[in-house]
Amino acid sequence: MRFKTVLAVSALFAVMLAVAVLGPSSDVSDAASQRWESSDCSGLTVEYTDGNTYLVIVLDNDPGLGMYDVIVGGKVLKASGSDGKRVGVEMGVALDKNQNYTVIATPNGAAYHCTLSYLQFYDVAVTAEPSAGGTVSGAEEYKAGEQATVTAETSEGYSFDGWFIGGERVSIQPSYSFSVSADTDCVAKFIKNKHSVTYQLDGQEYRSFADIEYGDSCTVLEKAVKKGYNVTDWTIDDVTVTDGVFSMPDRDVTFTATSDKGVFAYTVSYVDAKGVTVAEPVTGSAEYESVISAEIKTVAGYDAPSEQKAITISDEPSENAVQYVYTPKSYNVVYKVDGSEVFADKADYNSSVTVRERYAKEGYAVSDWLTDDVDVTDGVFSMPAGDVTFTATSYANTRTITFDTDGGSEIASIVQDVGTAVSKPADPTKEGYTFSRWLPEIPGVMPSDDLTVVAQWTVNTYTITFDTLGGSAVAAISQAYGTAVTVPADPTKEGFTFVKWEQEIPGTVPARDMTISAVWAANATVDETGKTEVVLDKDTDAFVLPADTKTVTVTVDDNISVVIQDTSSIGAGTAVITKVEEIPNIAEVDGTARAYEVTVTKADDQPITGKMQVTLPYTAEKGKIPAVYWQNGSALEKMRVISHTSDSVTFETTHNSTYVVVAESTPEGSGATFMLYFGMVLVVGIALSMLVGFNYYRRKA
Repeated sequence: MRFKTVLAVSALFAVMLAVAVLGPSSDVSDAASQRWESSDCSGLTVEYTDGNTYLVIVLDNDPGLGMYDVIVGGKVLKASGSDGKRVGVEMGVALDKNQNYTVIATPNGAAYHCTLSYLQFYDVAVTAEPSAGGTVSGAEEYKAGEQATVTAETSEGYSFDGWFIGGERVSIQPSYSFSVSADTDCVAKFIKNKHSVTYQLDGQEYRSFADIEYGDSCTVLEKAVKKGYNVTDWTIDDVTVTDGVFSMPDRDVTFTATSDKGVFAYTVSYVDAKGVTVAEPVTGSAEYESVISAEIKTVAGYDAPSEQKAITISDEPSENAVQYVYTPKSYNVVYKVDGSEVFADKADYNSSVTVRERYAKEGYAVSDWLTDDVDVTDGVFSMPAGDVTFTATSYANTRTITFDTDGGSEIASIVQDVGTAVSKPADPTKEGYTFSRWLPEIPGVMPSDDLTVVAQWTVNTYTITFDTLGGSAVAAISQAYGTAVTVPADPTKEGFTFVKWEQEIPGTVPARDMTISAVWAANATVDETGKTEVVLDKDTDAFVLPADTKTVTVTVDDNISVVIQDTSSIGAGTAVITKVEEIPNIAEVDGTARAYEVTVTKADDQPITGKMQVTLPYTAEKGKIPAVYWQNGSALEKMRVISHTSDSVTFETTHNSTYVVVAESTPEGSGATFMLYFGMVLVVGIALSMLVGFNYYRRKA
């Protein structure tokens, strides 16, 4: 039975110790204003919640045992715990609030002590108003009667206004101490600092603004205005201005600007009574309030004003302008016919004057009025600064129409009496142009004044056509006469080499249409013996000499050929132009006479030198033999005939020329010889004379 009782008591005590060791319950901890508090502790602290019959000892160091004696208020009690550092002590009764208790713990013979008292606590709260005005400290829980100190630190732009409790200022010092006797709310009040913004112009106050609070948004004044002066922008007083706005700093702000006298334009104008300008205005510029003497100009044709004006320079443009009004002078307008004065008028300078009608003189025609003094337009002129003289001449009524053909054919002038009918001449001509009209038109009757009419022309367009003779096409050129001609690219033709154009392409368009044919060189071949044979046709006048060629036989037509016996001076690859053209109408001189133009040249028209055998057609006649002649200057020379057939004759020559082939009889006796020779000379001479005007490059059809 005793053992069970001990177990029950031990169990109850264990529960109490567990509660003590774990700490006070939440309902006890809510008593924030009054509680038990330990003080003057050495080596331990004591935890006790009002109303409990136990307390908790917390040693600074672990004694290594869980049971030792504890003296509470002089009463020895046993401590019990699991680790010895934090143990519970069962007192059996609750502590008296009205007493102070000394608690002594004696582990391992040591003596640790602490005083336990029941005390009143109060809360001290601190607040900054406004919160941006500064920071505050000192908010704590204080024992009744304990000194509390609250402190305020002011933010930039604010001043401390004092500590307030219950709405009343209790201190103006940032640090305030007082004895705590109740929960206390301490309010630190701050006020924004106020400063001024001053604008100074030239060192003098222009405008100012007071009582501007720190941080306020301020707009910078517009540029200062000072009549007649140029004013600088405001100089910023170490503040940041954005779009004309700045935030008020914690100090006074001063903006400054300076000014200097403005420079303003002035004008002096010169007009007549109608407001028309008579002289170039005088313009300039000067400082504000300076005085300018306005110049009086001397103006031809006008009387100048006598009183000079002055300009006091203002910032108002209208006040910087003066005007002088000039009076025009009067001058004479004199009309003379054949040197004698017939009229005399007066006119003011610069006025509009109408010229008098043409003077009438019986039995005479009188010219229009002429003058070198003024320019007359539609019978009206502006009066100059001086007298004007008009002259006219009287004369018989004959007049002349002169024709200016502008480079065309001449047209004879027409001289007739005034008023008689005029016959229009035939139109002139001009190379490359078509006549358009006369300017001015030729009148139907003779006018009262001499007249010159000028021919008007329209430029013609002509066409240059290119005949490539079977080669690639070359576009024709159609352009205005006299314009520059661009030489086209050379044509091509299979088996042939282009040599040149038969006629040189003109540099400018001629006054006619023209067709230019291509000159082709056949691409000839040479055999192993050095012989080259070439057959030309109506479209080919040339061949290209192959390398290693010694002789060339060129067949031009039936019974017409040229054998070049020496090619050393030609050179391989050279285009050789070979032409044998019959000259028409020669047979009319003598039934047997036929003339041929034989030319063998290079492409640059340089003749081929050396021996050549030429074969030409010949019509045999009974009892006659062929003869070939050529005229060397004034001498008539007979060529050596190498051979002949019934239809051809071959002779040797070394030069290009015109040759006449005739059939001549074999002479018998000296008289016959003389008559024959005389007859041949006559025939050949007539034939050669007919060559004049022959188209040297015309091809045989």
